[in-house]
Amino acid sequence: MLLAVVSCSLTTSLEGLTGGPTTDGVVEGAEGGGGGAEGGGGTAEGGGGPTDASNDSFLQDVSAPPVDGCSSTGCFVMPSNFSLVAFGATASGVACPTGFTAPVDTVEGPSVAANACTCGCSVTTPPSCATGMLVGHFDVDGSGNCGSAGGNLANNGCGTDGFLGPFGTDNEHEFAAPAASGGACSASATKDPTTLTYAAHGRVCQAATVPECAGQVCPPSLDSAVPFRVCIGAAGDVACPASAPTKHLLGSSASFTCAAGCTCGVTATCKGKVNYFPTGDCSGPVGNSVFVDGNCHSTDFGGVSYLSHAYVPFSPQNVACTKTGSTAPSTPALSQPTTICCN
Repeated sequence: MLLAVVSCSLTTSLEGLTGGPTTDGVVEGAEGGGGGAEGGGGTAEGGGGPTDASNDSFLQDVSAPPVDGCSSTGCFVMPSNFSLVAFGATASGVACPTGFTAPVDTVEGPSVAANACTCGCSVTTPPSCATGMLVGHFDVDGSGNCGSAGGNLANNGCGTDGFLGPFGTDNEHEFAAPAASGGACSASATKDPTTLTYAAHGRVCQAATVPECAGQVCPPSLDSAVPFRVCIGAAGDVACPASAPTKHLLGSSASFTCAAGCTCGVTATCKGKVNYFPTGDCSGPVGNSVFVDGNCHSTDFGGVSYLSHAYVPFSPQNVACTKTGSTAPSTPALSQPTTICCN
């Protein structure tokens, strides 16, 4: 049996990420087989190559060929679907350490304020001021009070109801326009992205090479001056192995939605005028008019009587939407969720 001493410039330190015995730099194997040949590298068969990253993760398909790690300590069996990474919990924007590539700035622990969502409304169809009874008040003393209730107008086109004259001295009338009817508002929920905050901003880099020995991964040690540590990562929200129990669930960003619940109602101010006609069918020229605005107006038309009247509504004024209902933010969701496990 041949005893081969394998040399390597990479040292390791990921204490606790162990899945079996290390080789301590010496690989014993039969001639032509085993863990290393004379002058050979001692890497595991089938190791290295591109990592198989998920489309749902920010981990990329990085070509990470295996290199000899048999002089290292702390080798371990890589859990299924995990890969070697460098993680800096406060290293956002910092260059990757030597031996690592494909940097991704990450976020962790997203939260959102309770007032992140607000209701909004916009008018999609204006209301009408044309339909509904005109409520009347009057007096005949010229006081400007219109203190007597009466003289309502049905407002059903050309009418002959209500007072038609004679409109003499000190005659006064007040009409309240019908309330606005119809119309529509579109309700929407607006979110304020500035209310989304994070517990931490970090950076993840992926191994450019994978030191291996006898089927185990031998992570390199990192300079204590860099804000990174060697960890393992996998796509999605998964459990960490017992050998690397410290879990960081990261994403490239996060987002939230606003719940349904916003409603709106249309409001408007209605005004108009009542035209009086000497004819019985509202034909011909207008004889006189009185504003319909909820105020008392003089209707001293020189003692003239009329045979019909018609209400002419003005365009709705002060059209607006009244917001009702409420909306609340959802729990923020990470984009490209990725689990990083450290010891």
